Amino acid sequence: MARTAYHSKNWGGKREGSGRNTEDPTVPISLTLPMSLLMEIEAISDKTGEYRSEVITRLLRTAVIPECPAGG
Repeated sequence: MARTAYHSKNWGGKREGSGRNTEDPTVPISLTLPMSLLMEIEAISDKTGEYRSEVITRLLRTAVIPECPAGG
């Protein structure tokens, strides 16, 4: 449906509570890994249903904060 002059002035734009949570924003990075390690990460991703980035984040948090089972 095309936007016309009949739409409300409140149509579109930023709304309270919408969008991604920004408490702990993510930053894209480039990372080079050995193929064997990437295959292990992908296997975990397939098994858990997580994205690769979520698997890597969880594993890094566990390594950085080892006393926490989930790393955070």
